[in-house]
Amino acid sequence: MKKVKQLLVITSLLMGIGQLGLAQSCLPEGITFNTQNEIDDFPINYPNCVEIEGEIFIQGNDITNLNGLNQLVSTGSDLTIKLCSNLSDLSGLENLSSIGRDLIIQENINLEHLSGLEGVTNIPGLLIIGANNALINLNGLENITSILGGLEISENPSLTNLNGLNNLAFIGQEISNPYSVMIVGNMGLQSLEGLGNSIEIEGFIQIADNDALQNLAGFPAIKTIDGLAIFDNNGLINLQGLDSLTQVNSNLYIFQNSSLVNLNGLNQLEQVDEGVIIFDNPLLNDLSALNRLVIINGILDISNNPSLSDCSAFAICNHLNNRPEDVIVYSNAPGCNTTFEIEASCNGIPTLVNLLIDVNGNCLLDNADLPAPGLQVRLNGSIQAATRSTNGDGVAKFGYLDNGPFYLNLPQFPTAYWSACQDTTWLDPANFQDTIQATLLLQPVAQCPDLYVNLNLPPSFRGCLVNSNLSVDIQNVGTVPAENSEATIVLPLSVLEVLSSSLPISAQSGDTLFFTIENLAPFETARINLVIRTRCDTFLLGQTLCLEAFATPANACLPTENFSEIRLYSECLNDETVRFTLKNIGNAPTQSMHEYVIIEDEVILMMDDFTLDPHEERTVDLPANGATYRMEATRFDNGVQTAIALENCGGLTPGLITAYWLDEGLNNYDYACAEVILAYDPNQKTAIPKGVGESHLTAANHPFQYTIEFQNTGTDTAYRVLLTDILSPHLDVNTFRPGFSSHPYSWEIRGLDTLNVLFFPIALPDSNVNVAGSQGFFTFDIDQKPDLPDGTVIENTASIVFDFNPPIVTNTTFHTIGELVVNIDEPERGAKPRWKVFANPVKASATFQAIGVLAGEKQFDLYDAAGRKVRAERFYGQEFLFQRQTL
Repeated sequence: MKKVKQLLVITSLLMGIGQLGLAQSCLPEGITFNTQNEIDDFPINYPNCVEIEGEIFIQGNDITNLNGLNQLVSTGSDLTIKLCSNLSDLSGLENLSSIGRDLIIQENINLEHLSGLEGVTNIPGLLIIGANNALINLNGLENITSILGGLEISENPSLTNLNGLNNLAFIGQEISNPYSVMIVGNMGLQSLEGLGNSIEIEGFIQIADNDALQNLAGFPAIKTIDGLAIFDNNGLINLQGLDSLTQVNSNLYIFQNSSLVNLNGLNQLEQVDEGVIIFDNPLLNDLSALNRLVIINGILDISNNPSLSDCSAFAICNHLNNRPEDVIVYSNAPGCNTTFEIEASCNGIPTLVNLLIDVNGNCLLDNADLPAPGLQVRLNGSIQAATRSTNGDGVAKFGYLDNGPFYLNLPQFPTAYWSACQDTTWLDPANFQDTIQATLLLQPVAQCPDLYVNLNLPPSFRGCLVNSNLSVDIQNVGTVPAENSEATIVLPLSVLEVLSSSLPISAQSGDTLFFTIENLAPFETARINLVIRTRCDTFLLGQTLCLEAFATPANACLPTENFSEIRLYSECLNDETVRFTLKNIGNAPTQSMHEYVIIEDEVILMMDDFTLDPHEERTVDLPANGATYRMEATRFDNGVQTAIALENCGGLTPGLITAYWLDEGLNNYDYACAEVILAYDPNQKTAIPKGVGESHLTAANHPFQYTIEFQNTGTDTAYRVLLTDILSPHLDVNTFRPGFSSHPYSWEIRGLDTLNVLFFPIALPDSNVNVAGSQGFFTFDIDQKPDLPDGTVIENTASIVFDFNPPIVTNTTFHTIGELVVNIDEPERGAKPRWKVFANPVKASATFQAIGVLAGEKQFDLYDAAGRKVRAERFYGQEFLFQRQTL
């Protein structure tokens, strides 16, 4: 008996070894089954094949079962079962335990369930179950625990739930696939029951076009997901089923759900790391489920929800408080149509600040007091700070969400003619029931008009085939009406032509255009718009064109004291000589020390002191050599400076006029320059002055004019453009002055440094459709903080957001505070002399004669004892005659 038993054991082992030797893989290129016969013949044609290495594609109307594939244990690639109209289940695949990549089951119209796949536990790629009209449930997938590439269940109209996926523990996402989970177009799907309750989902989830879903019951108890889009579910009433969700790592989209009434189910949601977009939900009337949501790090868009009148959920109020530029609200029911309406209904208190002109100057509120439009009001709370402009009624609107007291002030007052009746106004919300209302009064100091002129140029001038818009704003910042003012615009009409004007030109004298402006009330503004273009009969590329504008009222207050004022003029004489003229246009001689400096390109050429009697003038001539010459001089006895520059005399050195600060003059005068260019980089930031040299050297105590240019280079129209500029701490935020732009805009300064400029609506076409129309810009002026020390670096960068796209970051402008210096080159010790001089000391003249022959052009520079260059002349030859003149 022992021998027989041993023999049986040996026989059994030999049989096992023989069977293992017969099992094998096959078909590295894959196989396609189109008929039932091909299925049935597989075990005959491939008797030992348990693994098909390549893709398996099963498609055929006469395929009724898969029994011929019973021997398959694994696949090396995709398994696709598609367009098998007579297949009712997947019997025959019971031994299949491993799939190499995707499992795709599509368009099998009589497939009722997925029995036959019980052996599969893992899908390395995608699981796609779509357009199987008779599919009732997902039975057969009970043992699948992970799908690494994503799950798509779509257009299975008879599917009522997701039972069959109960043991699924993980769903991943392929890089090329935008969604990790797509449950789309299953018109009979009544719940999400069956999707594993303890599942981990890595990626974006889309639930759409499932009209029988009334809520999201059965959604896994997940606390964090990467993103969620819920749309076009026409039976969806609420979002119950998302009750465990606390964080969305990217965007949350809820739109076009025609029966959605509220967002119940999102009650635990605390954070969304990008945007929240809720639109086109016609019955939505309640957002209170968002009351735990405290962090939104992107756009909040609530639009086209016609039943939604209350948007005072904390998440929205908080976002309006902290990031109002990121809130888009329109086409909802009254109460939720504008940000102001929302602020009025938020848990915080709407705050209305009335800024009035105290006509009689008694600092008491009277019926005769008038609104002050277009002036800046600042609100300062413990965590909330914002600056806004008053509207046409003199009202600045805020939404105050803090609990403690706050104060209001006017950052740009007092002025020469106005003072605030109260420098700071403190308010306590506890003293108000619903709306905080405050009134600030401006008291006139003197009864005078005062015109403030702002000349607005485009960022650059273009070739003669491109029109440019410019404007001149004339605002009366005085205390009485400015009567019958005359406005003047000086522009180089030899190279520019005026195509149209919003006001008639009342007179013209050479390059000077005159306009008549009727009475301007205090703080009222008149605008003159011109459309111009460069002339085609002159070559202007690279040149800088400068314009002037000023205005004077008929009832101007004349100075009561004698004064001196230096005005500078420049001209090019016969393309051979650059002439600067200094003229005292005042009625008194200069008193304190006055000085002028002449700069050639980026080098100080000469410096000198001067005095001038009333109406006396002095000229300085320089050889025209193609350099850009600039003169800076003391303007008033208090040390205020003026400047003028000239280029393209004897040749062109472009781009240097705007490297230095421009003299904008007194309130009623403005001077602006722009270069003629062919093209520019889109989405950039520029500044005037640009600064000199590699360090962008800039003098202290002069303002900057920043321009942010943007262009829609996408593929569709942009309906919203947001500019955000974190202002340098070396800039005085209280001196911010909004300026010229390509389109209407609104602005706000949030906190201590964040400027937000919103163009909405704008309808900016993409550059493929309309290159010129795709461009826009915004310009603003701001002062440096006083007396910045040399070496201070001022940097500024802006971001541009088109609609909901990621921000585009501009280049960084930078400037280094400092002055040009005079460098003196000492001769080397022991060097041989190259020149000898006749007449030393010099009385009237001296001759310098070369020792030996020195080729080329030479330059004679003369410095005084303080190291200031007082004379510079170029010459050729071997001798130079120096004339002392007034030195």
